[in-house]
Amino acid sequence: MSDHIHENGFDSIGTHYTRIGPADAAVVVFIHGLGMNQDFWRPQMMAFAGTYQVVVYDIIGHGESPMPEDDVAMDDMVDQLHGLLHDLGIAAAHIVGHSMGALIATGFALAHPEQAHSLAALNGVYDRPADVRRAAEARAAEIQSGSSSTGNETTFQRWFGDAPHDDQADAIAWIKSKLEDNDPTGYGLIYALFSRSDNTYVGKLGDLTCPALFLTGALDPNSTPAMSQEMAAATPNGRAISLDGERHMMSLVSPERTTEVLASFLHDTLGERECPHE
Repeated sequence: MSDHIHENGFDSIGTHYTRIGPADAAVVVFIHGLGMNQDFWRPQMMAFAGTYQVVVYDIIGHGESPMPEDDVAMDDMVDQLHGLLHDLGIAAAHIVGHSMGALIATGFALAHPEQAHSLAALNGVYDRPADVRRAAEARAAEIQSGSSSTGNETTFQRWFGDAPHDDQADAIAWIKSKLEDNDPTGYGLIYALFSRSDNTYVGKLGDLTCPALFLTGALDPNSTPAMSQEMAAATPNGRAISLDGERHMMSLVSPERTTEVLASFLHDTLGERECPHE
């Protein structure tokens, strides 16, 4: 029987991570989105850790990972993941990201194709209309000023709608608490990066040759099904799926549905050729 890993610690630059699962299993890395931390992926950790070696971590400026010293670029976020995998001795992994994490995951797969067996970008943004981008930039400025409570209410409505299901109450309460407890410095800087990064990979996805899944909720108003379809169409080996009735935080508020799609994608990918590289 394979040794079972269960680690919770920090890498050489202070990135807080958890690793759990069979030591000899394929590795799946989950990257959370803005305002959250690695615990966002707890349902998926529980679902996948018996079959895969699961790695979750706090992105820069979130959870127990370090705050950015000044401004921050997408390359810094990609480098954080690259350094973590190096420190953990992981040669390659399946990369899953949500929202801001989807941008980081995509950037990692493009920058390090030899280390990305596959990519799953959940509720990702892509080439947003100018007015939507301006609204995101205004939201980032609001967060950095420390006056974000009104904006939080707007965010909650967009994420959960007017009448969320009763069985989602605990997950929604956790999400709200994390969003409201964020340090405005780190959260604001990463939000500012997010607000200007939706077009970072426009014209570049043709180089993303590993299997790629673009998954979103049919009711997600900012990470729309149309965006997922555009990304999949621009990717040589991409597919787009939208889940009926779901919104932006579906990974946590409807974990069974999200996990089922991810499990099927990973199962299919394990039978395919890994990302080609030079």
